Amino acid sequence: MILDYWGLVKAKRKDCDNWIVGAYYNHMKYMPYPDNHSEEDRFVHLVVTDGFDRFDKPREVITFEVIPETICPYTGRNDKHGNKIFMKDVVRPDYYQGRYFEILPYEKGNTLEWHLGNLSNLWEGTEVEIIGNTIDDPTIMERCPSIQEFWNKYYI
Repeated sequence: MILDYWGLVKAKRKDCDNWIVGAYYNHMKYMPYPDNHSEEDRFVHLVVTDGFDRFDKPREVITFEVIPETICPYTGRNDKHGNKIFMKDVVRPDYYQGRYFEILPYEKGNTLEWHLGNLSNLWEGTEVEIIGNTIDDPTIMERCPSIQEFWNKYYI
């Protein structure tokens, strides 16, 4: 889980289990000192959804505490309907006979990159559609043949 990511994310609110989109902030509740608190207890995971108006004039900052396991960074791409594609989303390309693919990160040096396996030519987002995510539906990928099965059947 990438919890040092500072950018646009979607995550589930801790108080009501709804998805929200905003900037991720890992807030330290108190200064570290030797005590019996675990590292997890020292931080609260927040998503900032508002705080500036059109002219960047400060106003009340709106934050929500989120469930850390649901924090999904934005990939910088949108699907063919204009929906933002986040990590853990499952997309269906217009090609590849109805196969689904989960959006997963891989780290390359200090950068975070996104890929769809061997589907880089579809990664512009214009030819994929978000059909769900593995957080709301953990079994979604079990209902679809793997990418390896697909490549073995059609390309090997």
